[in-house]
Amino acid sequence: MKDDKTIYDSEETVCESEATLPDSAVTVADDAATIPDSEAAVAGSATVDDDAAVPDNEAARYEGKAVIIAKGRTLLDTYRVESDAIEGGMGSVWRVHHTGWNVDLAMKQPQAKAFQTKKQKEKFINECDAWINLGLHPHIVSCYYVREIGGVPTIFSEWMDGGSLADVIRNGSLYRGTRREQQTRLLDIAIQFARGLHYAHEQKLIHRDVKPDNVLLTKNGEVKVADFGIAKARAESMITEGDIPAGDVSSGGTLIAAKGGYTPEYCSLEQQSGKELTRRTDIYSWAVSVMEMYLGGRQWENGVIAGAACETYFPDSKVAIPEEMKTLLKACLNADEALRPHDFAVMEKALYEIYESETGSIYSRPAPKAAADTAGSLNNRALSLLDLGKPGEAEKCWEKALILDPENTHVHYNQIVHTWMSGLISDREAIGRWEQIIRPEPAFRKSSMLANMHLFRGEGLQALRILQELLQKPDAGEDAGWKTEENTFTDAVTAMRMAEQMAEMEKAGYQFAAHDKEVKGLALSSAGDLLASFGKGTEVKVWNLADGTLHTVFTGHTEQIEKVCFRQDKNEIISVDWLFNCLRWDAAAGRLLETMTWDARQVDNIFFNPYGDVIIAAFRFGGVKTYDLSKQDFVCDIQLLHSVKSLCFSPDGKRAVIADNQQHIGLYDLRRGECLQTYDFKGSGLLRTGISGDIAAAVFHCGATDQVEVTGMAVSPDNRFLLTCFQDAYPILWDLQSGQGLFGFGGHSNSLFAAFHPDSRYTVFCGAWPVLADTETGCAIHTYYEKDTYCNAAVFSNDGKKLIAGKSDGTIQIYDLCFLSIPNRLYWDLSRIQTVQQTLSAEERFNALLLKAEQDLSDGKIQAALERIPELRAIEGYAASARWMDIAFCAGQQCEKAGLDSLIFLGRLDPVTSRYPVATDGKVIAGGIGKDTIRVWDARTLAPLYEVDQHSRGITSLCFDAYGCMASASYDKTVRLWQTKSGACIHTFTGHETDVYCVDITRDGRYIASGAAAGNEKKECTLLVWDTLSGRVAHAFACCTETVEVCRIMQDGKSVLALEDTGRLVRWYADGRAEEQFSDQAKAFALNPDETLLAVCGRDGLNHLWDLRRLKRLHTWQTPAGCSISVCFSHDGKLLVTGDQDKAVRVWDTVTYEQRNTFEIDSGSDYYSLKPVCSPDGRFMITVGYEDTPQIWYLDWIYQ
Repeated sequence: MKDDKTIYDSEETVCESEATLPDSAVTVADDAATIPDSEAAVAGSATVDDDAAVPDNEAARYEGKAVIIAKGRTLLDTYRVESDAIEGGMGSVWRVHHTGWNVDLAMKQPQAKAFQTKKQKEKFINECDAWINLGLHPHIVSCYYVREIGGVPTIFSEWMDGGSLADVIRNGSLYRGTRREQQTRLLDIAIQFARGLHYAHEQKLIHRDVKPDNVLLTKNGEVKVADFGIAKARAESMITEGDIPAGDVSSGGTLIAAKGGYTPEYCSLEQQSGKELTRRTDIYSWAVSVMEMYLGGRQWENGVIAGAACETYFPDSKVAIPEEMKTLLKACLNADEALRPHDFAVMEKALYEIYESETGSIYSRPAPKAAADTAGSLNNRALSLLDLGKPGEAEKCWEKALILDPENTHVHYNQIVHTWMSGLISDREAIGRWEQIIRPEPAFRKSSMLANMHLFRGEGLQALRILQELLQKPDAGEDAGWKTEENTFTDAVTAMRMAEQMAEMEKAGYQFAAHDKEVKGLALSSAGDLLASFGKGTEVKVWNLADGTLHTVFTGHTEQIEKVCFRQDKNEIISVDWLFNCLRWDAAAGRLLETMTWDARQVDNIFFNPYGDVIIAAFRFGGVKTYDLSKQDFVCDIQLLHSVKSLCFSPDGKRAVIADNQQHIGLYDLRRGECLQTYDFKGSGLLRTGISGDIAAAVFHCGATDQVEVTGMAVSPDNRFLLTCFQDAYPILWDLQSGQGLFGFGGHSNSLFAAFHPDSRYTVFCGAWPVLADTETGCAIHTYYEKDTYCNAAVFSNDGKKLIAGKSDGTIQIYDLCFLSIPNRLYWDLSRIQTVQQTLSAEERFNALLLKAEQDLSDGKIQAALERIPELRAIEGYAASARWMDIAFCAGQQCEKAGLDSLIFLGRLDPVTSRYPVATDGKVIAGGIGKDTIRVWDARTLAPLYEVDQHSRGITSLCFDAYGCMASASYDKTVRLWQTKSGACIHTFTGHETDVYCVDITRDGRYIASGAAAGNEKKECTLLVWDTLSGRVAHAFACCTETVEVCRIMQDGKSVLALEDTGRLVRWYADGRAEEQFSDQAKAFALNPDETLLAVCGRDGLNHLWDLRRLKRLHTWQTPAGCSISVCFSHDGKLLVTGDQDKAVRVWDTVTYEQRNTFEIDSGSDYYSLKPVCSPDGRFMITVGYEDTPQIWYLDWIYQ
């Protein structure tokens, strides 16, 4: 069902078969690149001259096409095969060149026969995943990711240019030089070998197949251990369910057994006996491997014999074994594992002493340090987890990555694409989010991804414009050199050709004027050549679809037409008006055939069956009857308890799905009147699931008071799916036969109708504009947005190449869908591979520089500390590190702020449902979620801390005092006071008679103000002030009887500013003084921290700044676009921040009244503006946009 993802995250290295022990160092380049989705790169991949050498291995299959791996071929448009296959027990290995990164990788593919079932493949990949999770360590081979090629999990890893330990033992290069040089080299390898295994053991991972073949070398003498867990994985994948073989030795010598894989020549007694294994098993195999290294070859066929007879082998060594090493090896080779050294840490001191004794010098390699996870490594791991079918874990990796680097564009892009492809956001929101990330100066890579997103949507003209600008752009700046890169420039040119092709297809679309006002309905003839439409009026018009010319006009109705339908088996049209007069027409001849009149006092709705002779009449008090046109009589009754809201027919016309006004949906047999299946939907809509969990499972939000209305339904032509549209809920796709809800199309509530593509692969539904979506994934491919019009109806052409939409301006628009036939998929963005050395080097530079900045701050050298910030930000991976932000913020507390330089994106929270979305005290952020729950997040890490759900209905407003308390208001007519740290409820304030809309608390926590909805007769006081010590009402403003939308209590608790729903902004006094009115059309207002300034945003687009002490208007200005929706002051009161109707956040100077900044932050919707909330300490700002998703921004101040 869901899009196949083909990137896994593993780490592995492979050696050259004819390797010699190296002398010079080699570094592997780390670079950023985009990896195409598996489906994306099928066409044209793996092509080579016919006479190219092809190794004798199984040809892989990929989406029905053979993928032959051979030297000279390019796989998936990315990997150029540079070597012949190196055959081994596990499978085959190739050296491949990643053309995007300009780096060599090892590509290891197991034998296809190992994956006879899906479960076998999953076991193998899970073990690879365990290896991946080891992270970066100097003595562990770095495994980067896994991709499926030809249906076989293929491991991509670091290419080790020095061969394996087995290679250099076999070809003798290990023993070059003097005896002293040989001894030094062997001891160095033994120590590094032990260090790699010890690190894995500390991470709770046992290797199980330790041997010289799995010890890999670089040319500068570095030693790394490879193939962690692969032996076990291979063993489990070779064992089919119910079939446990006695044993099978592959060509590489690894025994496949029920308890796991191992190589007999290096195994211990407990491993051979099939017992549970510990780290001491790896210690045993390490000792056997080291003994072989000293001997210059293996003289035994079984590892158990090697241990038992080790003393007989010692004298035959090629390099003399030091006596201390003999003692250590004998201890490690003890048949009783309890008598072996506990771990490699215990052995480490002995190894150092042996080294010093034999070489005369202290062991010089520093103690290894594992590199911490980076945003890039977590991003790559997330892509691997998608291939493992673990989207929830992938999302967690991205969340961790954004904590480390909130501005990492690789992570943001993949997260956006994943959310979009999963059907949780619309295509327009996905584009908006990515444009927001890449502002203000998108570089080549970022813009090319934007073009790629537009190509996926079929927006050829948009993609062409972006790509033309890119190809004309100077080869400089962030992407300097991109035009000379092997793949990048070619990919851009190829994408532009595709964009040109799609742009021509877009031009093939057309529109024509159909009705004076809006087009209300459409119907297509069975031949697909005629289109019937009706608008506001009594005419049905029939059009020639090929050229948009008028064919016929039917004028028999005298009332407003409500529906029209083509009978698919006959060239007839049936239309019905709002009084249920049904007219049947001959579409070709243009003449009236029959008039049928139904009693409007009894009939509630009429539905036409386009596939047969049946009309269904739904009656006002429940029940439906089927009327047979050929028999001129009712033929079947279907008993229902409630009136029908929507109905659709199956493609054969023999069944119908009926939805009543109580959200009961059922599939009925129209001949017998039986209910065949039900579709259980209750409540207000399909809940957003974030991106977590199984996104293919429908999750419903049920509540006794929540009601939704089914607005449209459709059954797919292949009879597999049912699509239902709802008011105030997402469209839902169901399995027609089982009744199971599959998923909701996120971001598209209030859709009015639905239709399926002729081949059932796509669907269209519409609220304001038609949305073309993928039936299998839920992904909204394209929203056909037009600013000044909306859509009332849409149908697919019979050949599926066009989408026909009736619009509110009276026109019919024909959209060309031929772009769907072009092989095109979105690319995943794999982060630049980083070696251990590169990662540790960046970390060391950052820590050293940070230490200096902290010292400067400690010494009072504020300017020096601030001057180090740009250098800290420039280190890769630390552009948005909270650690330098802490330094900058602390230093800035002692400086004057000259202005705001930029906003740095820190992350986003789960969608909130509060009436006024979020509040913060600078330490935590709180928002209402779900039906009656408050969630609290850590403001620094954005991690959820806890939830409280003691309100019985939805949360409307939240606020904090300065001493660790939070107040909340709810539709349950109460106000609650909470302890912020623990979430404990301190007190519940009851006294309002209606829903409480807003709440505010004084900084000292002494007083709370709350505003409520007006009663029916507006007699109740809607504004109260509570004393938190007594829990009682301190002041009730009897004159305030209107609905209070927002309130702000003054710090003395004696007056309250209240914004009523009428737009009136009034200051009420507790001592009876006359109220002060500041506006009669206010949209929002805010107080500065010392309560001397009042900012008011007007519904007329005028904003005002008041001096509260003198009650004088200081300044009035016009909002640049529309009006300001919300407003807040900065922590020091010097700046004013407005969220405006054009989706921009603007910053104003409260002294000079000048506009200081404009930040264009896409809210995800053209009709949804942002609501900014600044933290009390001035560290960050929260904006809340479309779908009520809070976004957190670091305020990057300019200091002087």
